[in-house]
Amino acid sequence: MIFDSFDWMKGEPKLVGVDGYPIYESDPYYTQHLSLDEILTEALLPEFWWQNANIGLESSVTTIYCIFDISAWQRLSQSRIKIISEKDTFILKTIFACYLRVCWLNRNISGIANEEDKLDRYLQELKGLNSLSEPIDIIIPTLVDMSQIFLNEGIKANPRNKYLQVLYGISENLVLEITSLSNSEVIDLIDVYTKGIFLHSSHSLSKSVSSKIMNLINKLKPFSVELEIALHKIKSAAIIQNDHDNYKKWTTFLEKALEEYTLLPGDVWSDRLLQDLEPLDNDTKKAWQELILHAGTADKSKPTAKWNKKAKELITEIGEESFVNYCLKWFPLVAEPREDNGKGFSDTSLYIDLDPKDAVLLLHDKNCLLLKGLVWSCSNLEDNRLIPAFGALAETCYRKIPQIGARSQLVGNACIYALSVMSGREAITQLEKLQAKIKYSQAKSLIQKAFETAAKRQGITKEDLLELAVPNYGLNENGLLRQSFGSFTAEVKILSSTRVDLQWYKPDGKLQKSLPAEVKNNYSSELKALKRHISEIESLLKVHRDRLENTYLQPRTWKYTDWQERFSHHPLLGYLTNRLVWEFRNETHQETGIWHQNQVVNAQGQALTWLETTEEVNVVLWHPIFADSTLISSWRDWLEQHQICQPFKQAYREIYPLTEAERTTRTYSNRFAAHILRQHQMYQLMKQKGWQYSLQGGFDGANNAIFHLPQSNLQAEFYVDPAGEEVSDVYIYLYVASDRVCFYDQRYTPIPLEDVPALTFSEVMRNVDLFVGVASIGNDPNWSDRGENLHNYDNYWEQYSFGELAMTAQLRREVITRLLPKLKISDRCKIDDRFLIVEGKRRTYKIHFGSGNILMEPNNSYLCIVAGWDKSSNTDSLFLPFEGDNTLSLILSKAFLLADDDKIKDSSILSQIGRH
Repeated sequence: MIFDSFDWMKGEPKLVGVDGYPIYESDPYYTQHLSLDEILTEALLPEFWWQNANIGLESSVTTIYCIFDISAWQRLSQSRIKIISEKDTFILKTIFACYLRVCWLNRNISGIANEEDKLDRYLQELKGLNSLSEPIDIIIPTLVDMSQIFLNEGIKANPRNKYLQVLYGISENLVLEITSLSNSEVIDLIDVYTKGIFLHSSHSLSKSVSSKIMNLINKLKPFSVELEIALHKIKSAAIIQNDHDNYKKWTTFLEKALEEYTLLPGDVWSDRLLQDLEPLDNDTKKAWQELILHAGTADKSKPTAKWNKKAKELITEIGEESFVNYCLKWFPLVAEPREDNGKGFSDTSLYIDLDPKDAVLLLHDKNCLLLKGLVWSCSNLEDNRLIPAFGALAETCYRKIPQIGARSQLVGNACIYALSVMSGREAITQLEKLQAKIKYSQAKSLIQKAFETAAKRQGITKEDLLELAVPNYGLNENGLLRQSFGSFTAEVKILSSTRVDLQWYKPDGKLQKSLPAEVKNNYSSELKALKRHISEIESLLKVHRDRLENTYLQPRTWKYTDWQERFSHHPLLGYLTNRLVWEFRNETHQETGIWHQNQVVNAQGQALTWLETTEEVNVVLWHPIFADSTLISSWRDWLEQHQICQPFKQAYREIYPLTEAERTTRTYSNRFAAHILRQHQMYQLMKQKGWQYSLQGGFDGANNAIFHLPQSNLQAEFYVDPAGEEVSDVYIYLYVASDRVCFYDQRYTPIPLEDVPALTFSEVMRNVDLFVGVASIGNDPNWSDRGENLHNYDNYWEQYSFGELAMTAQLRREVITRLLPKLKISDRCKIDDRFLIVEGKRRTYKIHFGSGNILMEPNNSYLCIVAGWDKSSNTDSLFLPFEGDNTLSLILSKAFLLADDDKIKDSSILSQIGRH
């Protein structure tokens, strides 16, 4: 900034200028003010004015030369300034002194008689101007619009207006006399320029002065970070005034000058970077500036060896530890929203249609290129602290902004690259978590390639790589982690494949219900690390649960010793695998078993001792399609006896053998045809299960869902068509009707269903059953309250909600049949073919095993219970043999609620129960 303080303006001035400006001897511009005072005195002499100057002008004045005698003006300015000093610095100081006096002449002192009060007002205004740091505030409120001065008052008998014109003229002429300036001097000149002495609503720079300043700027290439920021301020200011040719010239010049530079203020992380670099010594700051310029050249898909070599050299100059520490500080700030609403963006139209909360998440494209370069630079370093930082930054950058897309796929992809080239299991684990969270297909493809590259580098398969990379996070064999925080102990416990619990214990071992103040105040960084580990554990549990279940369609076989090392003995993965049934086989044995109490046991609880004495035992995940009903029932009994909740349905897994109808149709199945599905919900389910499907709208043709089966060289196809004319705001159909399921070979020839492997057919049909079972409108308890256009499907809704049970519903019926005798409401419940019947105090209720919807006797009237009531109070501690069936939990929760219907407080439920 030009003026860091105004301490010199205290007490009595040395003298008062002809324009009333107080001149202090301690003023850093004292000498310049004396020269200006002489010029202003002589400028009022008649010979310096045109003969008609006192008539008043009829148009706004844009340059000093229209009212001054050119030859007289040149004699005056050159004699007074050039003789005093030939140094450019003196000239620049004179320009700044002009700025101060222009502000003085335009100060708001109306009605202020006391000179000290006038001075105070002036100082307040100057400080206010000096605090303006953003280009949007370029027009100084205290400067009088020059066009209005001349239009309304004219120059006649108003020396104040003459002084202003002289000062403007001096400023421009002096710029032409400058030969070169230092980096900081140009920045100061730009500061004055953006604040109004040049960039004023009716006073623009002449072409010659503009060209001169541009030449001064070009002499300073390569630009420093500070100068680059100052130039961006001019650019933003010029864009605002883009209706003027001179500003358009500035915009063009700056765009060309800045196209090779990278750092823009405005993003939270870039502002912090600039703030952190400011106090560094000149050598370190220069090293950073060179690295920033180099990072801004990261315009390829991955760095070249030459690019990496230069990055390493520049990091060495800075210091590797210092470089990493700064990056670890800046990367998390990318997640923070901007404080402004688009300042610095050349395309401010981006903000017009964006929600403000989304607009502030936009990142500068050039800053993203720099950020990409910093990530590349970090990838050359073996610092494990960077691995979670890359993961978090990638998540941030892949976050979707409505109408825009990812905040920055450029940076997100760079993070994936960085993780792919870093050694160690931690980087693979981080990629695995990203794969589970990121929805962008390009990113997922990059992660898959990263896995394949890393596996090839280690000489193993991709699947082996992912299994070997899972950390244990310090968990013991029971899935527990204990960590001391001063006198308190944190206990982390895995509760399910989706939930990890954190509890605190006092020094005496008693449970602490809330976060201890001692931990919060004294161990914030350790607590943050623990919470990050908990989040990572939850994420990895979900990833590997899904991976294990997917082995049904992508079969895998393990050697028994590998299975023990990777699964049964692994503290984290063991939580999943030790709750599943496995098949162990070699040339002489084939038996199912589960890991229990440090050994493998069968469904009768007998240890499979032959596993420890036999070589070359292979292990696969057991599927009930290959078992008889006796074995399946035995495993269900064992799970219930030992209260084992499986991470996904296995012993209770739905099985879909080929039906006679499907043998008749031969190449297609109509088993799940003629259902009305909510398209968007179906689409999300398909994405989760790896199916390819595009939402259908009124503007395109039909799209079928496709599932690739590379192990069988097949693809399954599920046909769906638009149902009705209801569309979303973007003309996507809300509902679709299900049709046939087919299988095709690689030539897209229909395959007879009998030729599809039984396990493959069953699992594909199970997926389709899931899509139908979850997305069907029959599950919507509020369907009857929908608009008139939807009543065409009322018959379907009635049939699905209370009709015959699908396979999933049949299994729910069996689970509830097993559980019911152990429930406290068992004496008030009974089971028939399709319903769980609950005898309440007020009425009798029938809960459908498929939809979870309710009918009330005696007239089978529908009872609608909407979301929002407490579903967990009676079922949290209830044992269920598998995770993931929300409808099963919902049915049981409704049963507990309705069994005590005399205690219901919800008015909407009570009004329906009381209606006959």
